[in-house]
Amino acid sequence: MFTYYSLFASTIFLSSFLLFQVQPLIGKHILPWYGGSSAVWVTALFFFMVALALGYIYALWLSRFKTLTQAIVHLFFILLVVVQTIYHAKFWPSGITPNLESIATIADPTWSVFVTLIVVIGLPFVLLSSTSSLLQLWYNRLSKEEPFALYSISNIGSLFGLLSYPILFEPLLSTYVQGDWWTFGLAIYLGLLCSIIFTLIYDNSLTSEKVDKTMSYKVATKGVGYRRFFIWTGVASIPVMVLLSGTTFMTTAIAPIPLLWVGPLALYLGSFIWTFRERTQPLQLEFNEGIVISLGLMAVVLSSLGVVPVFVTIITIHLSLFSVFHWCHEYLYFTKPEAENLTIFYVALSIGGVVGSLLIKISGLYLLVLPIELDIILSGSILFILYRWYKSAPIFLSPKIKNHVGKYAIALATIICALGVNYIYLLDLNTLDQARNFFGYKAIVSYEQKGVTVQSMQHGKTNHGFQVMKDGLLQVEPSSYYGTTSGIGKAISYLREIKKEGIKVAVIGLGAGSLAAHCVDRDEFTFVEIDPQVIFLTQKYFTYLESCSGAEVIMGDGRLTLQNIKNKNPGTLYDAIILDAYADDMVPVHLMTKEAIALYKNLLKEDGIIAINISSRYLDLLPVTAFLAEEKNLAARHWYDKKPSSPASVASYWVMFALSEEIFIDDNFAEVETFIDYKSRVKWTDNYSAILPVIKLW
Repeated sequence: MFTYYSLFASTIFLSSFLLFQVQPLIGKHILPWYGGSSAVWVTALFFFMVALALGYIYALWLSRFKTLTQAIVHLFFILLVVVQTIYHAKFWPSGITPNLESIATIADPTWSVFVTLIVVIGLPFVLLSSTSSLLQLWYNRLSKEEPFALYSISNIGSLFGLLSYPILFEPLLSTYVQGDWWTFGLAIYLGLLCSIIFTLIYDNSLTSEKVDKTMSYKVATKGVGYRRFFIWTGVASIPVMVLLSGTTFMTTAIAPIPLLWVGPLALYLGSFIWTFRERTQPLQLEFNEGIVISLGLMAVVLSSLGVVPVFVTIITIHLSLFSVFHWCHEYLYFTKPEAENLTIFYVALSIGGVVGSLLIKISGLYLLVLPIELDIILSGSILFILYRWYKSAPIFLSPKIKNHVGKYAIALATIICALGVNYIYLLDLNTLDQARNFFGYKAIVSYEQKGVTVQSMQHGKTNHGFQVMKDGLLQVEPSSYYGTTSGIGKAISYLREIKKEGIKVAVIGLGAGSLAAHCVDRDEFTFVEIDPQVIFLTQKYFTYLESCSGAEVIMGDGRLTLQNIKNKNPGTLYDAIILDAYADDMVPVHLMTKEAIALYKNLLKEDGIIAINISSRYLDLLPVTAFLAEEKNLAARHWYDKKPSSPASVASYWVMFALSEEIFIDDNFAEVETFIDYKSRVKWTDNYSAILPVIKLW
């Protein structure tokens, strides 16, 4: 049976590897199509949960037939997928990385992402997700041995597929080459599956197997009542809700990148591997609960703070997520059914995943305006545990503490509720308006800064521009990151000196519209903004746009919109192209690639300037801009305005590109720094971008 086991283990490992490596690959590939929003990954995770459930249901349905019939049917579908992928490769850069033009988009971005994933990877994902449970069932019938070790191998393959993506494949290979290698792996999987089928054919016991069409289903449901099934489903939904809400928090507050997509999902799989290993004793339940309480409290506190070292935030959030994963998975492991009931057990877990991801999507789009899902779930878990402790004290506590554990539980629960109410109160205290959609949470906030009242637009925890108020009136003056001493302030001062007839400016990213404060008569300022809620809030609460007679707002992705302008009006040129589009604290990668800069360069006048706002708490984008300037043969300068002269301005970091070094000889750029002594370079192109080298860990 060693040969059988090796063959089955190899096939399951490869299928799981392909299943989980394609998730960050395809998520990253379609990310630019939707403005770089972190919601792309959360929506993709929802799709993957649904597809995983369909795969398990497919395996359950297939288990009703003879094992040989199952194998032949499954082989037919896998062969169909391989042919389909090879066919797509003739028209796409690779079999699973389509061009934007080849996919029909829908107005609602959530449904557009969902439909795109169905077309690109739907059938392959469903079939690969069914492999583990199918092959475990086949192996059990073939060898009469317990197949749970194969489940661990499946999770190990999944974990390796996830972790290898940001560590090996993303830094070393372009997206299109990754797609080619994935297709090659699918072909190898087909070969291994054929080998298993030949093994089944030559096994006399299976060739002559007589199975009633309803027998497998009856066996799969024997001893599994509705109550047990729904308990599995409910418990399985909790880790998924924590997974998605934790991922949303990190990819919104830090960056929508595969590196942060992979971490929580890898821990989710790691919890399965650790929990479902061969063993006889569980980790003490109360000890698990104590870990959830301590780490959950730390995570809730950190998630509510404004500025925390990124390394501390990432580690704490990941540890708290893992504690909840393990707490729930321990329960599932010790209530798991016998081997013949595996398929129904996996169906329950997968449906739990769909339920959990659906609840997070609904809450984010329709129920909760404030992005507090992670806080609610972690706080709810802690309160549930405290209730259990109130009813029955944990055995690992000392007798003295046990006598008062009920009082401690009530006190701690009261503190948690009070902190939660106070946190929400503080969020709403100075909030004039707020909104949330696919592109994230926005709020209009009024507060005091440097002795003046300001009205600010917040995206997540990041300031996206503000306007100073004096005597109850909003003042139109350069402020925030766009003061007169900032990099963009210097660039516009230079253009103003040489362009007496007015300047033509394209701005990617609207924010509060603060850049329009630099607009004067005869200027043309074209703002491109992908989020309709940002446009609405800006026009309602700020007066920058109405003060600029030449201001125009176009809704759409910045890069695609400029490309359309270039295609429709080839003669269009700008004096300045300003890149100020942020997904919370991160410039969407597709706006800062070599190909994107080439587009901006073609739209720039000879004496014009490309200005990029690289102010970020978490990312050092200077190495990326150094690479872009070198690749496109552009003169470049960078300027950190650490102490702006105006009290209405804040510290900002700008990089400026020009077609000629002569432009930066102007006195306006006397203080800015060159890249002459700056050696670090980080390559970003449309099909290659590594984020790890630019993360500020401290």
